[in-house]
Amino acid sequence: MVLELRFPEVHSLKEKRRVLARLSTAIRATADVVTAETAHQDTWQRSALAVAFVSSSHEVVDSMVANVVECADNQLDIELLSSAISYLEPPEA
Repeated sequence: MVLELRFPEVHSLKEKRRVLARLSTAIRATADVVTAETAHQDTWQRSALAVAFVSSSHEVVDSMVANVVECADNQLDIELLSSAISYLEPPEA
């Protein structure tokens, strides 16, 4: 999953990274996931945050996605511009 984010009140890369670190910590507290900034690293007010998780159940994944989106949406100083989800299916045995 990739979250496209905007930080309207941020005025430096240092400040952006602090806000992004807080969001990543909050997301990891809601689900057992890994996060990484994947785009806009040198832009003050934008970021793409990749969130990865593994489950054998689509229902569990859908629940985790909802939790991550809600967590990002509840941050007062962050605008969630969009979210994109990609599923990787295991090969048939």
